[in-house]
Amino acid sequence: MMLLPPSIPVAPSGPARGEGEYIAIGEHVRWYRLVSPMAPMGGVNIWALRDGDGWAVVDTGFADPDSTAQWQVILDDLALPVTRIICTHFHPDHIGQVGMLQQRFDAPLFMTDVEWHLARRINAAESSPFTELLRRCGLAEEALAALAAGRSGRFSSGLPEHCEILTPGETIVIGELRWRIETGAGHSPRPAILVSDEARLALVGDQLLMRITPHVGVDAENPEGDPLGAYLEYLHGAAVMPGDLLALPGHGPAFRQAGLRATEIADHHHKALDSISRALGTPSLASDILVPLFGRIPSGMGLVLALTEALAHLNRLVAEGRARRFLDEAGHYRFSRD
Repeated sequence: MMLLPPSIPVAPSGPARGEGEYIAIGEHVRWYRLVSPMAPMGGVNIWALRDGDGWAVVDTGFADPDSTAQWQVILDDLALPVTRIICTHFHPDHIGQVGMLQQRFDAPLFMTDVEWHLARRINAAESSPFTELLRRCGLAEEALAALAAGRSGRFSSGLPEHCEILTPGETIVIGELRWRIETGAGHSPRPAILVSDEARLALVGDQLLMRITPHVGVDAENPEGDPLGAYLEYLHGAAVMPGDLLALPGHGPAFRQAGLRATEIADHHHKALDSISRALGTPSLASDILVPLFGRIPSGMGLVLALTEALAHLNRLVAEGRARRFLDEAGHYRFSRD
């Protein structure tokens, strides 16, 4: 165990610290990390909040046996029951172990309404909803078949029939700390952000990350949506976050100066939009702008994420009036500046 000094943003850096070891954030919060090659920056941060005679946990990791085994070590270290399960958003690296934890402790699940319904939807889906979206982005049939063959099945170890809904503006009391509920946008539609003004902490999920920018992709059920516009609006508001607040993210290091980080991420996206706009000299597929946006063409699931993020940037250009979107004869989305 390491004690985090109040002025130093320290990050766990992989499995070298040993399974079950944690960083203490003051007296009320423990920081664990589930190591996973599937996760951004190689791991998922797990936050345990002291809750009377137990612990509330924030986010849960993937639904794979290795994550389950790592959780067993964490639970042995906590040595008290899990009282509540809070998931910041519906992505599989955050909801994957909900079922396992509920089977062990019968603890209620807390999410925002939109994220809860999305979690239920993707966990019940028998096939990927992204196939048609990726086809419209220009992905070849062979690549679609390869992605389908590598699909991993269910996203969670099991979700309950009921969820306690987190509402923006409300305050929940966990142990001795009060946490104000805020919501983000972009990376997912309505992720929960928990802020403790008294402890100067903010559980920001994947809304703000220190070493990478969060993925912002178009949803398959709303292919002409503008999630990047929603995210840029969130970042504009987040730019005024107090500098002394310690941001506790879903991946990578904790950090202060979250408002400055929000500004950096917004600047990154504005520069990316300018770069893509310059690349639209001729009508282009989303797949055509992967290199201008990312500098390479990813593979596997990385290709899916890259295409949905490319489409999000192109849709933002359309919303700003800087590009035109149309369907070509093959049913592909194409974008041009004129």
